[in-house]
Amino acid sequence: MGHFILLADEIDQAEPTLVHEMTHALLSHLELPLWIEEDIATAMEHTVGQDSVDPSYVLNRRSDMQHRHGRYWNEQTKIGFWDGSAFSNGAASELAYDMAHLIVSELRRDFPRFATFAKAVSVHDGGAEAARSVYGLPLDAFVDSYLEVWR
Repeated sequence: MGHFILLADEIDQAEPTLVHEMTHALLSHLELPLWIEEDIATAMEHTVGQDSVDPSYVLNRRSDMQHRHGRYWNEQTKIGFWDGSAFSNGAASELAYDMAHLIVSELRRDFPRFATFAKAVSVHDGGAEAARSVYGLPLDAFVDSYLEVWR
């Protein structure tokens, strides 16, 4: 685990980020693809420090994100999502985090199946083989199911 340096007056604001980064540290031995690990870390971050948000803001934001997703993702950009490079790619980063959240949230609805998937997943192929064996689908099917609705 790395080191964290915080100024005393920023600890409350930094708490969600600390939880996020500590979650990464705790998951590192599992060698999960980044899209799964980021969603778990982000979910943990939100359980700690998320204030209530105006529902109209959430709806407007979701509509905007759907439009942006529909314009951004294609065969080439999806590669960056699965290999993790989109999470550190400026404009794509926000979309990558959001897409990870959408996909993992959907997969977790059937938690026993998701647990089987998570145990079988490999960072080396982004989860492609586990997706085929557990869900009978190629990875792109997870993203494409959303894009069909948004385009």
